[in-house]
Amino acid sequence: MKGSHKEKELEQLFKQDPSNDSFGKIINKAKRRTVFRNVLISVVVLGLLTIASGIAWLSIMRWHESNALRDIELFSQITDPNIEEMGPQQQSNGLFESILRFERYKVIEGIPVDWSEETMTYSLFGGVKRVYRRPFLYHSGRRRNGADELL
Repeated sequence: MKGSHKEKELEQLFKQDPSNDSFGKIINKAKRRTVFRNVLISVVVLGLLTIASGIAWLSIMRWHESNALRDIELFSQITDPNIEEMGPQQQSNGLFESILRFERYKVIEGIPVDWSEETMTYSLFGGVKRVYRRPFLYHSGRRRNGADELL
């Protein structure tokens, strides 16, 4: 007898008639909540992944920058002895490569003299290449009575 009473309640619950419209509303409300919850979780996870990938990208670019600076310094010691770089100035940081600019000087008789300006690029995938080197041009002069005179 108990089984028949429960069966009648279940039949009445799942019956598709206009009097049982509140059950459909409850189901639609639960579906909306589930969809809203899933969208909210997806947005939060996407935001966290975006932030984490941005931080990872910056740290990878900084690591490649330090490797590029080391490579540039070692190459400069071999090809241009006695020429020093004044600290690198980063001009731009692209998605896959960045540009570094150096002003270089040479110490001649104890006096630092501007020597050249170099622009180098380094890539996220490794490698350094020179974009251009601009030598500084100065007038050559000769001292006469303590004053500079143009030749």
